[in-house]
Order: sequence, then C-alpha cells, then structure tokens
Amino acid sequence: ITGRIGIINLSAFFDTNEFANNEARQFLNASMVNSAGYKTGLSAPGLMGEYYRPLKSDWLRQAVFRVGYAVSRTERAFTSPVWSTEAEAQTLFRGRQGRWRLGGTVGNLADVGTLGGMHFSADQWVSDNIGVFGRYAYSNRGAGSQELGPVRQSYSFGAQWRFIDQDEHVSAWGVGFSQALPIQLLTPLSSERVLETYYRWQVTDKFSLSPDFQLILGSGGRRVFGIHPVVGVRMNF
Repeated sequence: ITGRIGIINLSAFFDTNEFANNEARQFLNASMVNSAGYKTGLSAPGLMGEYYRPLKSDWLRQAVFRVGYAVSRTERAFTSPVWSTEAEAQTLFRGRQGRWRLGGTVGNLADVGTLGGMHFSADQWVSDNIGVFGRYAYSNRGAGSQELGPVRQSYSFGAQWRFIDQDEHVSAWGVGFSQALPIQLLTPLSSERVLETYYRWQVTDKFSLSPDFQLILGSGGRRVFGIHPVVGVRMNF
C-alpha cells in the first residue's frame, strides 16, 4: 500500500500509458498524453492511495487498485471534490508485459453541477520491440463536466517501435491517432482528430533528439478550421 498527499494532478497517476504518457519523450499532443474525456481539473490539493496485489498466474502478474481525491476549481473547492478510482491488471502475453486499466470519475462542482465519467487505457508489448496502445474515455453532459472541458468522449490508439543500437542506446518511433467528440455537437461530423508521429533518437546516454509531426483536422471540433500541420523538434538532456 502506498499513499500521497499534497498538490496532486490525478492524471499523472490515472489513465496512464506505457507508450503515450510523456510529452517530453513520446507524443506531444495532449490528446495522446491523457484522454480528453478524462476530466479531473488541474493540479490541486488532494490525496491518493494505491494497493498492489501480486498474483501467481501465467498471464496475470499483479493487480493494482487506486483511489484519488482532488479539490475542484470552484469557490467551495474543499466541499466539492473530484474522486477517481481505477483497477489495473499487469499481464503477460507470450512472456511480454502489458497493462490494462479501467476506472471512473465522480464529483460535484459546487454551484456548477455534477461530473461523472469512465476511462480505459491499455498498452501491450506484442514483440520484443513493438508495443501497441489504446485509450477511451467518456464523460457526462452535465454542467460540471462542461466546466472542466467540452469533450464528451475521446479515443486514441497507436504503436511504438523500439530500436537498440550497438552502444545499447534505446531509440523509438511512435505513430498515433486520436479523436475527441464534443458535448455540444456543432455538426454531425463535429470533432477534432489528430494524427501524430515522432522519432526519438537517443544520441548519447544523456541526450536525445526528437523530430515530431502532427496533422490536426477540425481544430476545436470545427470543420471550418480545416487541416493544420504542426512540426516540432525536442532536445532532452
């Protein structure tokens, strides 16, 4: 059992993913870091606990249960918290690791309205150097949900290829796609879609270079905004 208390961003512990959760080393777009439909607000005072249960099974290594509490962004924040719960199964598929997570969120934002939703996240190595991932999140239409974001449901999926050179530097190439559907549909096809790819070249033990390309369709869920290409390069020391 572990516990934390202080300034907490629940999305750093819930709805995580092995291949799409770190904008410094993996995908840059926020829709790949966490599901847009998973709503907990920003970093805020709170607490959380985790319970780890090792399991003796050929395909299931460990179960993890999480519960977290964070105050909401309202004038009566401490009397209207946001709660998140999650169950995680750490699996083995032909000897290769995977993590499958299913959770829910409930809250009551004072003077605003209720918040409720669910999220699912999975990542799995399918070979020694190829991993796949997928996410889905859903939130209610209430005023509390809209206060924390306009997205009703969202999903993403993709893959990562790992490359190890003769000096044992681990580089990676990732490709992913995401779509977010708003609470208020502006048109029958209203949504924001993102196609992103990056290559993280681990030049030395302590330096990596990552070119990144994104294609954003319908920015903000509005078709009239068209297609936007975004190009970037990251350097990590």
